[in-house]
Amino acid sequence: MTDIKSILSAEKECERKTKKILKKGIDFNDELFTQYLKFSGKYCRGGSKRDTESPLAILLLNDKIVKSLFCISSLLKKGHYPECLSLQRDVLEAICLVEYISKNPEVSDLWINGKQMSFGKISKKFLLFPDDGEIFGHLCDFTHPNMRSTIGEIDLVESPMGMTFTYEPFFQRDIARASLVHIIQLTFRALFCYMDYTHKYYEDIEQADIEKFRHIHEKAVTISKFLVEKQDLQNKIE
Repeated sequence: MTDIKSILSAEKECERKTKKILKKGIDFNDELFTQYLKFSGKYCRGGSKRDTESPLAILLLNDKIVKSLFCISSLLKKGHYPECLSLQRDVLEAICLVEYISKNPEVSDLWINGKQMSFGKISKKFLLFPDDGEIFGHLCDFTHPNMRSTIGEIDLVESPMGMTFTYEPFFQRDIARASLVHIIQLTFRALFCYMDYTHKYYEDIEQADIEKFRHIHEKAVTISKFLVEKQDLQNKIE
C-alpha cells in the first residue's frame, strides 16, 4: 500500500540513482544554477544607467524563472518527470517572453498591467530559436492531461484484487537524461538573458563574471554533448 512514507522513500532512492547515473550532468547543472543564483543576487540592485526606464518586467520574470528552475531540478532528481517537464514549459515560455521584451522594451508596461503575452502570440511577432515551437508543443503534452504523457508514468502492480496503481516515483534513465539536457539549456539561456539585461540597463558586468560565464558556456556545450552521445550509445546497445 502506498502512503506518504513510501513515496518519500521512493524519492530518496530515485535521487540516489539519478545522482549516481547522471552524476556529471547533475553536478554541472547544480554549478550552473548556483552561478545564475549568485549573478541574479549581485546585479540590478541600483538605479538604471539609462535615461529611459528599464523594462521592469524582465526583472520580475527573472524571479519567476529562478524559482521555477530550482523546483525543476528537485522534481527531476526525485523522479517526478511529468511535473518536471510541465514546469519546463512554463520556464521556456517565460524565457521567450524575456527575449521578446528585451527587443521590445516598450511592451514591459503592457505585461505589468496584465496584457496576455502567450507563447503563441510571441512566436507570431518575434523570431524564436529554431526548435522552440517543437519543444514547446512537446512539453504541452506534460502540462495538459493527455494520454501520451500519462501512460509512460503509470506503474501497474498485480494484486489479488486485480491491477492497481503505485504512486511512488521510480528512476527512468532516458527521460531523466533528456530532461536534464533541456534544463541545462534553459538555465544557461536564462542566465544569458539576465546578463544582457544587466549590461543594457544597469551596470557593466565585472570581468571575472564574464570569464566565468565563458567557462560555463564551454562546459555546458561539452556536458550537453556528452549526455546526448551517451543516450545515443545506450540506444544502439539496446
